[in-house]
Amino acid sequence: MRGNQLLLPSQYLGEPMFTARDKAFFDTFGYLVCPGLVADSIDWIIAGFEENFRSRNVAHDGTKRTMFPESFIDSNERLCTLLDHPGVLAVGELVMGKDFNYAGGDGNLYAGDTGWHSDLIPPTPEGIALKLGVLNVKIAFYLDPVTKDTGALRVIPGSHRIDDSYGRLLHEQVMNSKETLGIDGRDVPCVALESKPGDVVVFNHLLKHAAYGGDKRRRMFTMNCFEYCDTPEKRKMNADIFAFYGGEGAEKLFSETMLRTASPARRRHLDHALEFQPGMAAVARARLVGG
Repeated sequence: MRGNQLLLPSQYLGEPMFTARDKAFFDTFGYLVCPGLVADSIDWIIAGFEENFRSRNVAHDGTKRTMFPESFIDSNERLCTLLDHPGVLAVGELVMGKDFNYAGGDGNLYAGDTGWHSDLIPPTPEGIALKLGVLNVKIAFYLDPVTKDTGALRVIPGSHRIDDSYGRLLHEQVMNSKETLGIDGRDVPCVALESKPGDVVVFNHLLKHAAYGGDKRRRMFTMNCFEYCDTPEKRKMNADIFAFYGGEGAEKLFSETMLRTASPARRRHLDHALEFQPGMAAVARARLVGG
C-alpha cells in the first residue's frame, strides 16, 4: 500500500501489494482496510451475490438480518474463484502466512444495527483462549457504500488483545455499554471503516466490532480463514473450534463445487482445513443421534 491507496496488480511496477508496515498495522490494531482490492471484479461479485440469494429463494423483509443458509462463496462457481484472486491471496498471506486456509463464510442481508461483539467460538473464556491460540481472520466484502452512520463496520483498535488488561476490560464493559458505561453502543469510541464496493476489510475474529445506522438491505459476505496450525497444541485448539461448528450442525466445510474447481494452488488453502472435517462431522452426527 502507498499512503491510503492500495496498489493493485495493474497499477504497480514491481512493488509489493503490501508491506511489512501493513502487517505491523494489522498485528497492532487487529484490522486492515484494503481500498479497491477487488474493484476489478466487483461487477461479477455483486451479480454472484444476488444470484445466490435468488437461487435459494431467500426472503428478506428488512426487519432483521437475513443469513444465506449455506457457506456463501462455495455456492457459486464464480464466487469460488475469490480464493484465487491475487488481492485476496496477498492480504491472506500477509496477515496469516502463505499456507493460510479458508474455512467457509457467510452471506448476509443486514438491517439496522449490530451491537458490539467478537467472533468467538464458543462465546466463553474457553472460546477466547482458542482464538488467542490460533489466528482466525475474517475477510469482509461490503457491496454497498457504507459510512459511519449508514452501517460501516466500526472497530475498537487493539481490542483483539483480550489477553491483556485493557483488552479484558473492553470485553467486560463494551458489549453491555448501556449498563456498564452509561452510553449507547453507537457512542462507544471507535474507528468507522467506511468503504465502497470493491474495498475489502480484514480483521481478527477477536476484534470488537459493530455497525450502526444501516439501511434495510445492506449486502455483505465474508470469507473466514485461519493460520496453518504448525504445532500439536494449535491443531488441538483448532480441532476444538471446528468441534463447535459441528455442534452447530456443520458436517462439511466446502461444497463439491469449491473442491471440483480447485486448482493445486487453491487446494493449498483448503487441504489443511479438511484435516479437521472428520472430527467436526463426528460431533454433528453425535448431536443428531443425541437429539
